[in-house]
Amino acid sequence: MRKLLRTFGKWYDISFIRRRLYWRTLTIVLLTATFPTTLVAVSTYYLGKSKIEAEANRTNVLRFQHVSNGITDKIGQLELFVSRWAFSPMFDEKLRNFDLHMQIDQIKDLMQSLYMISDSNPLVANIRLYLDAPAVLLSGDQGLTAVPETERSRLHSLLFQPTGLFWEYGLTDRSKAGDTPPAVSFVAKLPWYDVRPYGAIIVDLNMAELQTAIAQMNPDGLGVSMILRADGERLTAAGKAGAEDSPLESALRREMTQAAGSSGTFRFRYDGNEYDAYYARLPRVGWTYVATVPLTALTESVAETSRWTIAVSLLVMAAALVISLLASRTMYRPIRYVMQLLAGGRATVSASADSTDEIRFIERQWLHFARESSILQSRLEDQLPLLREVFLFQLIHGHYYYLSETELHNRMTQYGWDVDRKLYVAMIVELSGYSNLAGRFAEGDEQLVTFAAANIAGELAATKFAQTEIVNFQDLSVGVIAIFERQGDPLQLRSECLQFAGELADSLHRLLRMNIAIVIARLQDEIKQLPEVFKESRHALQYRDVQATTQLLDMEELVPQGTHAVDYPFETEKAVIQAMRMGLEDNAAQTIGQFADDLRRTAATAAQLQQGMIQLLGNLLNAMRLLGFNPFQLYEGNNLHEQLIQLKEPAEMVRWFRHKVITPFMGELHNARDVQTRLMVERVIRTIETRYMTDLSLEACAEWHGTSPYSLSKAFKLVTGVNFIDYVTRIRIDTAKQLLLDTSLTINEIARRVGYQPPHLIRTFKKYERMTPGQYRGNRSESE
Repeated sequence: MRKLLRTFGKWYDISFIRRRLYWRTLTIVLLTATFPTTLVAVSTYYLGKSKIEAEANRTNVLRFQHVSNGITDKIGQLELFVSRWAFSPMFDEKLRNFDLHMQIDQIKDLMQSLYMISDSNPLVANIRLYLDAPAVLLSGDQGLTAVPETERSRLHSLLFQPTGLFWEYGLTDRSKAGDTPPAVSFVAKLPWYDVRPYGAIIVDLNMAELQTAIAQMNPDGLGVSMILRADGERLTAAGKAGAEDSPLESALRREMTQAAGSSGTFRFRYDGNEYDAYYARLPRVGWTYVATVPLTALTESVAETSRWTIAVSLLVMAAALVISLLASRTMYRPIRYVMQLLAGGRATVSASADSTDEIRFIERQWLHFARESSILQSRLEDQLPLLREVFLFQLIHGHYYYLSETELHNRMTQYGWDVDRKLYVAMIVELSGYSNLAGRFAEGDEQLVTFAAANIAGELAATKFAQTEIVNFQDLSVGVIAIFERQGDPLQLRSECLQFAGELADSLHRLLRMNIAIVIARLQDEIKQLPEVFKESRHALQYRDVQATTQLLDMEELVPQGTHAVDYPFETEKAVIQAMRMGLEDNAAQTIGQFADDLRRTAATAAQLQQGMIQLLGNLLNAMRLLGFNPFQLYEGNNLHEQLIQLKEPAEMVRWFRHKVITPFMGELHNARDVQTRLMVERVIRTIETRYMTDLSLEACAEWHGTSPYSLSKAFKLVTGVNFIDYVTRIRIDTAKQLLLDTSLTINEIARRVGYQPPHLIRTFKKYERMTPGQYRGNRSESE
C-alpha cells in the first residue's frame, strides 16, 4: 500500500495534503458531493443565474459609463477645440470685408490652417469656413467654392441662431462628393459674440468614428447601441450609417419614451427575449446614449449546466473519494498559487511554511509587503522636496515656457502647492562683499554662505507669510516667492513684502556681515510670468548702491514710466522670437508680416517703418546669441543691417526676413536640436543604467533632464527604436536573468535589486521570457 502511494505521489503531486487548509477543503468537497443532486441543480440554477445577471449588469453598466463618458469627453474636447480656434487671429474682423481676388495668400493660409485643424481631431470629418458676404465656402480639401442658391438660405440662417456655438443637423458636405453627408455639424459663428457675424466655422462630425465608439458599448454584437437626438430620432447606431431601424431598435426607441432622469437602466421584453437597457443623456447637446444587452444568452449556459449537473452527479457519487480529491486540489490551487507568489515564485514553499497554517503564512507575508510599501511611500515623500526644488528652479529659468498657465497650475498642485486664485511677489536677495570676509569663510564657501542665507530667509518667511518658497541659486543670491490670496489688498500685500524685505536684509547683514540688496518685484497673478519677473529683478540689481550695507529696490518705484506714446508692436515682436525659438519657420514668417502691418498702420513716415524693421532685426540677432548661435558665422559675415537698409517696400522686407534671416537660422537650429536630442537620450540612458533599481518613471526622467515627458518619449523612441518603458523593462529583466544564473539570491531579493515587487517581477519575467524566474533558474541548472 505504501509503495502504491509513493508511486501515485510521484505521478501526482500530493505534498500539499499535509497542510491544514487542504484538509478543511477536502472535507467540504466530500460533504458537498453527498448532497441530493436536485438541491445542487436547483441551487446552481437560481443562485448562478442571479449572480451572473448581477455581475453582467454591473460590468455592462461600467462599460456603458466608460464608453459614454469617453464620447462625451471627446465631444466636449471638440467643442472646446473649435471654440478656441474661433478666437484665432486668422478669423478676426478682417474677414468681414474679405477680397477673394486680392488676398490669395491669405486664402492659402486659411486653407492650410483648415486642413491642419481637420486632421488634428479624429471626430472631425471635414471643416469648412463659410463667409456670408461673398457667399463662399473654404475648406482644406476643396479650396474656395461658391455656395449654390439651394444652400445659401440655409447657411445664411446659421448666422441668426441665438447662440454663437451650436449643433446643426442635415448640413450638406459638398467637399465629399459621392459620400453620404454627415448627419450632424458643430457650428461656431464668427465672431460668436457679435450680433452681426460675418461667417461661421462648420465642423462636420465623423460619423464612422462615432459609430466605432458606440460599438464599444456592445462589443459582442448581441444587442444594439445607438445615439438618439433630443426629438427621439436616431442620430447614429453601431455599424449603421443611414439604414432604417431594425425591429429591436424601434422597440428600444419606444421604451425610451418612458425613461426619465439623466441616466439609468431598465429591463424590457421583445420577441420572447429579455433585455437590459442602459441610457445616459448629454443635456448640452441634447443626445441620449442607449445600449441593450440580451439576458437570455447570458443565463442559457447556467440552465444547461444545471441539467448536466444532475447527470454528472450520479457518476460523481460512484467515485466520490477520487473526484473529491481532484476537486479539492482544484479548489486549493488559488491558495497554493498565492503562497508561491508570496514565497517569491518558488515551486515549493519553505519547510517553515509547510508546518504553519496557510492563512497565517499569507497574513505574515502580506504584512511584510505592507511594511515595504510603507517604506517606499516614505521614500517618495522624502524625495518630494527635492522634486519641488528642481521644478521651481527650472520654472524660474524659463525651461517650462512651452507650458500653458493651466498646465503650470496643475503641475504645482501635483507637487503640493496651493496656487488656486493666488497672487505672487518675487524677491531676489543678493549678497556682496564676500572678499571682505577673510578669516570667516574659506575660498569656495560661496555655496555654504548662500545656503545659510536661504535658511535664514526661509525661517523668517515662515513667520510672515502663509505660503512661501525659497530658491537657492548657489551664487550668493537667493530667490523668494511669496504667495497671497487674490482677494487681498494689493497695497497691504506690498507693505508686508517691504517690511519682510527690510527685516531680512537687517538679519542677513547682522549674521553674515555682508552687504545685502533685495529687489521686490511687482505683484503678479500668473505663474507663467515668474521667469520674466526674476529676469527683470536681476537686471534691476545693477541699480543698487555698492556702498550701502542694506538696500531695498522696489520695482514699482525703480523704473520711471515715460509719458510718450510708443507705437512699437512689442507683443508681435515677442511672438516672432518665440516662434523662432520653437523652430516654427512658417509661423515666424507670418508673424513678421503681421509685425510689418502693425508698423505700417502706426508709422508716420517710411523712415519710422524702416527703423522699426531694423530694431526687429537687432532683437532677432540678439535672441540668436542667447540661444548659442553666432550670427556672424551663421550669415557668413554678411552685413544684414546694410542689406535691410537698401529695401524700401514692406513686402520686400518681409520676404527678405524670410529667406535671408529666418530660413538659414531654422536650418542651423534643427541641426543643433538633432545633436542635442541624441545627447539628451544618451544622458537618459546613463540615468536608466544607474537608477533602474529605483522607482524610475518617464516623468521623473523628464524632470531631471529639463524636458517634458512627451518630448522625452518622442526623442527616446526616435533615437533608440523602442519606447522608454520597454527599454527600462528590458534592462531590469536582463539584470534579473544574470542574477538568477550567477547568484543564489531569492526571487524577492532579486526583485528588489531590479526595482520590482516580487509579483510584478514574476508577471513581467513570464511575459518576456515565457517562463517564471524559478523555472528559468531551474532550466539553466539542469542544462549545466
